[in-house]
Amino acid sequence: MRGTSQLSLENLTLSTRAAMSMRYARGRETHRFATGNATIPLWRRWRSRRDRDMTRYTLLIDTTRCMGCNCCTVACTDQFVENDWPPYSVAQPDTGQLWMSVVEKESGKFPAVKVRYIAQPCMLCDKPPCVTAAKNGAAYKRPDGIVLFDLEKSKGQKQIVDACPYGKAFWNEQLQIPQKCNLCAHRLDQGLQPACVNACPTQAITIGDATTLASTIADKKAKVLSPELGTDPKVYYVGLP
Repeated sequence: MRGTSQLSLENLTLSTRAAMSMRYARGRETHRFATGNATIPLWRRWRSRRDRDMTRYTLLIDTTRCMGCNCCTVACTDQFVENDWPPYSVAQPDTGQLWMSVVEKESGKFPAVKVRYIAQPCMLCDKPPCVTAAKNGAAYKRPDGIVLFDLEKSKGQKQIVDACPYGKAFWNEQLQIPQKCNLCAHRLDQGLQPACVNACPTQAITIGDATTLASTIADKKAKVLSPELGTDPKVYYVGLP
C-alpha cells in the first residue's frame, strides 16, 4: 500500500492496520450488498446481469459507527494508486488526491464535545454538475447512477473538476484529465463491493439499491450533505452533527 500527501500507513495505529489485514485475508469474506437478503459469501457473489441492470446504487454511511480509522481511505488508495482499471479509470497519483476522505466534525462545547467522522466519497449526484460542465460527453452518468469520466474525451477539461461543489473531483496535472471516486465500478460490475465498503471494520458503509435502502434511510432519518446545492446526491448519512 502507498501513502498520500495527507495520509500514510506509518501514521495508522497497529490495530487499524491489523483490522484491515484481517478483513482482506478472510477466505470466505462476505459481500455486504443490501439486497434484502442475508450477507452473501464472495464465492456466491455473482449477481445476474438483470439484477445489475436494475440497480440504482445508493450509499448509507453511519457516522455513529465510524471511528475515524481511515481504513476506507487506505483501501481506496491501495485500489487506485499505480493501478489502471480501463475503461473505468487510470492510476491515481500517489500524492494530492483522496477519492475517499474522512472529515472530522466537532459539535457541542467543552466539556460535552462530540466528534463525528464523516467519510466522503463521490456523492453520486442524480443531477451531477460535473456532467453538465463537461463537453462532448466527457462525463456521463450510467443508468445505475455512477458518474464516470471518459479517459480520452475528458483530456484538458479542467472545468469538470471546478464544477464539483463537494470538492470530490481532482485534476491530474501530468495526464491533464479529471479524476474521482467511481464507486469502484470495475468491482461492482463483477459483483464485488467497493474497496471502502469491504475495508470498514465497523460496517459503517452500506451499499445497496435505492429502493431497497429507502426504508432504512427513512427509519434512521438519514440526510445528505449540503442539500441546498440541488445536486440530489445518493450518499446518505446517519448521525450528521
